[in-house]
Amino acid sequence: MVEIELLHWKSRKLPMIPNVPLQKEKLHSRKQTKHFLLKIPVRHVEITSEDDIHCSGIYYPNGNSHDWVIALHGYRGDHLGATSLAQHYHDHNYQVLTPDLRACGDTDGNYLGMGWLDRKDILSWIDWIIAQDSDAKSLFTVFPWVLPQP
Repeated sequence: MVEIELLHWKSRKLPMIPNVPLQKEKLHSRKQTKHFLLKIPVRHVEITSEDDIHCSGIYYPNGNSHDWVIALHGYRGDHLGATSLAQHYHDHNYQVLTPDLRACGDTDGNYLGMGWLDRKDILSWIDWIIAQDSDAKSLFTVFPWVLPQP
């Protein structure tokens, strides 16, 4: 069974994944992020949404861990906008998926869903995760705009 915690965007609270507190300072420097992208093997993954939109994402495998994070990018961004979050959770032994939301990056779509259409796409990504890892025990979705306030 997968435990799903979806954050409400107005909560302004960061998910406190057990023993993985995020620091209030910048997550990682650009140099560290570039090094992360060069050293970690990634997989380009694709799904089709329930309304036949081609969705694309990046999966950062992490050994035999059954803990998962879906790290989302901000407005009009792409999966690279969630790289710092991906690196943070990958460093703490989580499998990480960074999908491109609708009409962003390599995902099809004629207009931005502003979260309304994306919510169903995230459920499709969760189905993809369960298909990859039937032993998945926890799953969190994190957003870049929910970072701690200074």
